[in-house]
Amino acid sequence: MRIAPRWMVFGCLFLAAWGPGTAGAHPPLRPATAPSPAAQAPRPALAIRLTPEGDGVRAVVAINYLVKPDDIPRFEGVRFYTYTVPANGQVLPVGYAGRPGEARLAVLLAGKRYTYAPAWMDRQENGSLSVTKLADGVYHLRGVYAFPEQLFVIDARLAAGEGLLLVEDGR
Repeated sequence: MRIAPRWMVFGCLFLAAWGPGTAGAHPPLRPATAPSPAAQAPRPALAIRLTPEGDGVRAVVAINYLVKPDDIPRFEGVRFYTYTVPANGQVLPVGYAGRPGEARLAVLLAGKRYTYAPAWMDRQENGSLSVTKLADGVYHLRGVYAFPEQLFVIDARLAAGEGLLLVEDGR
């Protein structure tokens, strides 16, 4: 049995789909319509929760991709990442470290540099986070978190166990 090269298989499928004698014909054009909300591309979203742990906090980051316009980020994400961050205001890099020799980009928040490596593909999520304890069970979370084609800048006060939900708003 002889196996046909790929171009021959494609050519046979092409002819089978179009049929003989239709070499110059094109399928009928459909009128342009606006995409329905259900057909829109998924929007990236982030859910973050802080839990006290020793002298710091455990930050759980859930990455979501929202499809419907009324979807909200939640802790049922595509992926979860857990980081232990000291609660003393120190900026801590988290996640993917970047390519060797590649410079990290920075965002200034309240006089501190929060760096991140550009994420070029899936599973390169990264950033920098800092947590400051304000009162019993209340924390100030600042930082940046990047994943492909998206950068979230975070500046929020959270109670222990409370979730922070971030979503791209299209602006």
